[in-house]
Amino acid sequence: MKMTAENYDRKMTELREFGHQRKLPKSLQMRLMSYNKFLYQNGTVFDAKAILSELPLHMRRDVVYGIYGDLIKESYFFLGIQHNDSAVTMICMELQSTASLEGDDIYREGEWGDCMYFVRKGSV
Repeated sequence: MKMTAENYDRKMTELREFGHQRKLPKSLQMRLMSYNKFLYQNGTVFDAKAILSELPLHMRRDVVYGIYGDLIKESYFFLGIQHNDSAVTMICMELQSTASLEGDDIYREGEWGDCMYFVRKGSV
């Protein structure tokens, strides 16, 4: 379900109050606001985990394959399995979407990696 304008305004007010109350730096407060605005403008403000968790397993597999299947099959990292729908589906079941704003650090040199990122839109 797409966020309504009223819910968006409520969320923005909540974020402003949160940043102020927690005494976050203004630049971080602005990033929080920009992130929420980005999600709203791109129609991605919904709880995908909750939606998927309510689906029967066979439908959940089909949905995640529809969302991520081409991404995995086109990835050089998974070159050997692109024709194995079962393997691609298993990988898709483990993926989670995330969004980042321009200028966000998604990884910092020296940090231990605990996940893998696939860039669908934009560049790093």
